[in-house]
Amino acid sequence: MSGPVRRSAMNDGEHETLVASAELPDGLTHYAKTAVFTEKTIPSKLTSSHRTKPGVWGKLVVNEGSLAYVVSGPPLIRKRIESPSFAIIEPEVDHLVEVDGPVSFQVEFYGREAAEGQNVHGASRPLWLVLGTASLGCGIAGLVLPLVPTTPFVLFSAFSFARSSPRLHRWLIRHQKFGPLIENWRRHGAIDRRSKILAAAVMVSTPVITWMVGAPVWVLLAQIVVLSIGLLFILSRPEGDGVKRANR
Repeated sequence: MSGPVRRSAMNDGEHETLVASAELPDGLTHYAKTAVFTEKTIPSKLTSSHRTKPGVWGKLVVNEGSLAYVVSGPPLIRKRIESPSFAIIEPEVDHLVEVDGPVSFQVEFYGREAAEGQNVHGASRPLWLVLGTASLGCGIAGLVLPLVPTTPFVLFSAFSFARSSPRLHRWLIRHQKFGPLIENWRRHGAIDRRSKILAAAVMVSTPVITWMVGAPVWVLLAQIVVLSIGLLFILSRPEGDGVKRANR
Protein backbone atom coordinates (compact mmCIF):
# COMPACT_ATOMS: atom_id res chain seq x y z
CA MET A 1 0.00 0.00 0.00
CA SER A 2 1.24 3.45 -0.75
CA GLY A 3 0.49 7.01 0.30
CA PRO A 4 -2.26 9.37 -0.86
CA VAL A 5 -4.27 8.56 -3.93
CA ARG A 6 -3.10 10.40 -7.05
CA ARG A 7 -5.32 10.75 -10.07
CA SER A 8 -5.06 12.58 -13.37
CA ALA A 9 -7.36 12.65 -16.35
CA MET A 10 -7.29 13.47 -20.04
CA ASN A 11 -10.04 14.00 -22.53
CA ASP A 12 -10.92 11.00 -24.68
CA GLY A 13 -13.88 11.89 -26.87
CA GLU A 14 -16.90 12.41 -24.67
CA HIS A 15 -15.23 11.06 -21.54
CA GLU A 16 -12.11 11.45 -19.50
CA THR A 17 -9.80 8.51 -18.95
CA LEU A 18 -8.01 7.66 -15.73
CA VAL A 19 -4.30 7.47 -16.54
CA ALA A 20 -2.67 7.25 -13.09
CA SER A 21 -3.57 4.10 -11.13
CA ALA A 22 -4.33 4.63 -7.43
CA GLU A 23 -3.04 2.62 -4.49
CA LEU A 24 -4.58 1.97 -1.09
CA PRO A 25 -3.31 4.21 1.73
CA ASP A 26 -1.17 2.71 4.46
CA GLY A 27 -2.81 1.50 7.66
CA LEU A 28 -5.92 -0.10 6.15
CA THR A 29 -7.19 -3.56 7.08
CA HIS A 30 -8.97 -5.93 4.70
CA TYR A 31 -12.21 -7.02 6.37
CA ALA A 32 -14.62 -8.26 3.69
CA LYS A 33 -15.10 -9.03 0.00
CA THR A 34 -17.98 -9.83 -2.31
CA ALA A 35 -18.72 -13.04 -4.13
CA VAL A 36 -17.10 -13.47 -7.53
CA PHE A 37 -19.35 -11.88 -10.15
CA THR A 38 -19.50 -12.49 -13.90
CA GLU A 39 -21.22 -10.69 -16.75
CA LYS A 40 -24.26 -12.89 -16.01
CA THR A 41 -24.39 -12.50 -12.22
CA ILE A 42 -23.35 -8.88 -11.67
CA PRO A 43 -25.88 -7.15 -9.34
CA SER A 44 -27.75 -4.21 -10.85
CA LYS A 45 -26.56 -2.01 -7.98
CA LEU A 46 -22.98 -2.19 -9.26
CA THR A 47 -23.96 -0.99 -12.73
CA SER A 48 -25.69 2.12 -11.39
CA SER A 49 -24.05 5.00 -9.53
CA HIS A 50 -23.37 4.22 -5.87
CA ARG A 51 -20.73 4.91 -3.20
CA THR A 52 -19.01 3.28 -0.23
CA LYS A 53 -19.56 4.52 3.30
CA PRO A 54 -17.24 6.97 5.08
CA GLY A 55 -13.85 5.39 5.77
CA VAL A 56 -14.50 2.37 3.57
CA TRP A 57 -12.12 1.77 0.65
CA GLY A 58 -12.74 -0.72 -2.14
CA LYS A 59 -10.47 -2.68 -4.45
CA LEU A 60 -12.14 -3.75 -7.70
CA VAL A 61 -10.20 -6.87 -8.72
CA VAL A 62 -10.67 -8.26 -12.24
CA ASN A 63 -9.77 -11.97 -12.35
CA GLU A 64 -10.68 -12.67 -15.99
CA GLY A 65 -11.70 -10.51 -18.94
CA SER A 66 -12.17 -6.77 -18.57
CA LEU A 67 -14.64 -4.08 -17.51
CA ALA A 68 -14.86 -0.32 -17.21
CA TYR A 69 -14.62 1.40 -13.82
CA VAL A 70 -16.43 4.73 -14.01
CA VAL A 71 -16.33 7.62 -11.54
CA SER A 72 -19.62 9.44 -12.07
CA GLY A 73 -18.03 12.87 -11.60
CA PRO A 74 -17.97 15.63 -12.40
CA PRO A 75 -15.66 15.17 -14.12
CA LEU A 76 -16.67 11.85 -15.60
CA ILE A 77 -13.69 9.48 -15.36
CA ARG A 78 -13.42 6.04 -16.95
CA LYS A 79 -10.71 3.41 -16.66
CA ARG A 80 -10.55 0.09 -18.49
CA ILE A 81 -9.52 -2.67 -16.09
CA GLU A 82 -8.13 -5.83 -17.64
CA SER A 83 -7.14 -9.00 -15.80
CA PRO A 84 -5.07 -9.40 -13.78
CA SER A 85 -5.46 -5.84 -12.53
CA PHE A 86 -7.57 -3.70 -10.23
CA ALA A 87 -8.98 -0.25 -9.53
CA ILE A 88 -9.14 1.53 -6.19
CA ILE A 89 -12.55 2.78 -5.02
CA GLU A 90 -12.28 5.78 -2.72
CA PRO A 91 -14.70 6.40 0.18
CA GLU A 92 -17.89 8.31 -0.65
CA VAL A 93 -17.05 8.62 -4.36
CA ASP A 94 -19.95 7.97 -6.76
CA HIS A 95 -18.98 5.20 -9.16
CA LEU A 96 -20.24 2.26 -11.21
CA VAL A 97 -18.95 -0.53 -13.44
CA GLU A 98 -19.76 -1.19 -17.09
CA VAL A 99 -19.57 -4.72 -18.49
CA ASP A 100 -19.66 -5.41 -22.23
CA GLY A 101 -18.18 -8.90 -22.44
CA PRO A 102 -17.05 -11.96 -20.49
CA VAL A 103 -15.58 -11.00 -17.11
CA SER A 104 -14.95 -12.35 -13.62
CA PHE A 105 -14.37 -9.92 -10.75
CA GLN A 106 -14.99 -9.14 -7.10
CA VAL A 107 -14.68 -6.20 -4.73
CA GLU A 108 -12.54 -6.21 -1.59
CA PHE A 109 -13.25 -3.81 1.27
CA TYR A 110 -10.70 -2.10 3.50
CA GLY A 111 -10.92 0.24 6.46
CA ARG A 112 -9.21 1.30 9.63
CA GLU A 113 -10.18 -0.51 12.82
CA ALA A 114 -11.89 2.50 14.37
CA ALA A 115 -13.70 3.40 11.16
CA GLU A 116 -15.10 -0.10 10.82
CA GLY A 117 -16.66 -0.05 14.25
CA GLN A 118 -17.82 3.55 14.16
CA ASN A 119 -18.95 4.17 10.60
CA VAL A 120 -19.98 0.81 9.19
CA HIS A 121 -21.96 -0.64 12.06
CA GLY A 122 -23.60 2.31 13.78
CA ALA A 123 -26.17 2.04 16.55
CA SER A 124 -27.29 -1.43 15.45
CA ARG A 125 -23.91 -2.95 16.34
CA PRO A 126 -25.06 -4.69 19.58
CA LEU A 127 -28.00 -6.33 17.79
CA TRP A 128 -25.78 -7.67 15.00
CA LEU A 129 -23.33 -8.96 17.61
CA VAL A 130 -26.09 -10.91 19.38
CA LEU A 131 -27.43 -12.27 16.10
CA GLY A 132 -23.97 -13.34 14.95
CA THR A 133 -23.16 -15.06 18.23
CA ALA A 134 -26.47 -16.93 18.33
CA SER A 135 -26.13 -18.01 14.71
CA LEU A 136 -22.56 -19.20 15.27
CA GLY A 137 -23.80 -21.31 18.18
CA CYS A 138 -26.23 -23.03 15.81
CA GLY A 139 -23.43 -23.52 13.30
CA ILE A 140 -21.22 -25.15 15.92
CA ALA A 141 -24.10 -27.44 16.88
CA GLY A 142 -24.28 -28.45 13.22
CA LEU A 143 -20.79 -29.91 13.47
CA VAL A 144 -22.04 -32.62 15.82
CA LEU A 145 -25.76 -32.90 15.02
CA PRO A 146 -26.35 -34.60 11.65
CA LEU A 147 -29.65 -32.85 10.85
CA VAL A 148 -28.46 -29.32 11.63
CA PRO A 149 -26.80 -27.53 8.67
CA THR A 150 -23.59 -25.67 9.44
CA THR A 151 -23.01 -23.42 6.44
CA PRO A 152 -26.14 -21.19 6.52
CA PHE A 153 -25.59 -20.33 10.18
CA VAL A 154 -21.88 -19.64 9.68
CA LEU A 155 -22.67 -17.37 6.71
CA PHE A 156 -25.16 -15.39 8.75
CA SER A 157 -22.62 -15.10 11.56
CA ALA A 158 -20.06 -13.67 9.13
CA PHE A 159 -22.71 -11.28 7.78
CA SER A 160 -23.55 -10.15 11.34
CA PHE A 161 -19.97 -9.87 12.62
CA ALA A 162 -19.03 -7.76 9.58
CA ARG A 163 -21.53 -5.24 10.96
CA SER A 164 -20.60 -5.52 14.62
CA SER A 165 -17.11 -6.84 15.37
CA PRO A 166 -14.18 -6.67 12.92
CA ARG A 167 -12.15 -8.82 15.33
CA LEU A 168 -14.72 -11.65 15.40
CA HIS A 169 -15.26 -11.34 11.66
CA ARG A 170 -11.54 -11.78 10.98
CA TRP A 171 -11.38 -14.72 13.41
CA LEU A 172 -14.31 -16.40 11.68
CA ILE A 173 -13.04 -16.04 8.10
CA ARG A 174 -9.59 -17.29 9.17
CA HIS A 175 -10.98 -20.25 11.16
CA GLN A 176 -9.70 -23.63 9.95
CA LYS A 177 -13.21 -25.11 9.73
CA PHE A 178 -15.49 -22.14 9.10
CA GLY A 179 -13.18 -20.05 6.90
CA PRO A 180 -13.41 -22.39 3.85
CA LEU A 181 -17.23 -22.39 4.09
CA ILE A 182 -17.30 -18.59 3.91
CA GLU A 183 -14.78 -18.49 1.07
CA ASN A 184 -16.85 -21.06 -0.85
CA TRP A 185 -19.90 -18.83 -0.44
CA ARG A 186 -17.98 -15.81 -1.69
CA ARG A 187 -16.90 -17.69 -4.79
CA HIS A 188 -20.27 -19.22 -5.67
CA GLY A 189 -22.77 -16.90 -3.92
CA ALA A 190 -25.40 -19.56 -3.22
CA ILE A 191 -26.78 -21.94 -0.58
CA ASP A 192 -28.02 -25.30 -1.78
CA ARG A 193 -31.71 -26.13 -1.31
CA ARG A 194 -31.11 -29.03 1.10
CA SER A 195 -29.22 -26.77 3.52
CA LYS A 196 -31.96 -24.15 3.28
CA ILE A 197 -34.67 -26.69 4.10
CA LEU A 198 -32.75 -28.13 7.05
CA ALA A 199 -31.93 -24.68 8.40
CA ALA A 200 -35.58 -23.60 8.12
CA ALA A 201 -36.73 -26.77 9.91
CA VAL A 202 -34.32 -26.18 12.78
CA MET A 203 -35.24 -22.51 13.11
CA VAL A 204 -38.98 -23.16 13.09
CA SER A 205 -38.81 -26.08 15.54
CA THR A 206 -36.51 -24.37 18.06
CA PRO A 207 -39.13 -21.91 19.46
CA VAL A 208 -41.66 -24.75 19.62
CA ILE A 209 -39.30 -26.85 21.73
CA THR A 210 -38.51 -23.83 23.89
CA TRP A 211 -42.23 -23.27 24.52
CA MET A 212 -42.79 -26.96 25.31
CA VAL A 213 -40.10 -27.02 28.00
CA GLY A 214 -41.65 -23.99 29.69
CA ALA A 215 -38.90 -21.44 29.14
CA PRO A 216 -39.59 -17.79 30.10
CA VAL A 217 -41.56 -15.71 27.62
CA TRP A 218 -38.67 -13.30 27.03
CA VAL A 219 -36.44 -16.20 25.98
CA LEU A 220 -39.09 -17.39 23.53
CA LEU A 221 -39.56 -13.89 22.08
CA ALA A 222 -35.82 -13.38 21.74
CA GLN A 223 -35.50 -16.68 19.89
CA ILE A 224 -38.31 -15.79 17.53
CA VAL A 225 -36.75 -12.41 16.66
CA VAL A 226 -33.22 -13.77 16.19
CA LEU A 227 -34.27 -16.87 14.26
CA SER A 228 -36.70 -14.94 12.05
CA ILE A 229 -33.95 -12.58 10.91
CA GLY A 230 -31.61 -15.51 10.32
CA LEU A 231 -34.27 -17.42 8.40
CA LEU A 232 -35.02 -14.42 6.19
CA PHE A 233 -31.32 -14.08 5.39
CA ILE A 234 -30.92 -17.77 4.50
CA LEU A 235 -34.07 -18.06 2.39
CA SER A 236 -33.22 -14.88 0.46
CA ARG A 237 -29.86 -16.29 -0.70
CA PRO A 238 -29.77 -17.69 -4.26
CA GLU A 239 -29.61 -21.43 -4.85
CA GLY A 240 -27.15 -23.13 -7.16
CA ASP A 241 -25.27 -26.32 -7.85
CA GLY A 242 -22.01 -24.39 -7.75
CA VAL A 243 -21.91 -24.61 -3.98
CA LYS A 244 -19.55 -27.34 -2.93
CA ARG A 245 -20.76 -30.04 -0.64
CA ALA A 246 -18.87 -28.45 2.20
CA ASN A 247 -22.35 -27.14 2.95
CA ARG A 248 -24.00 -29.36 5.50
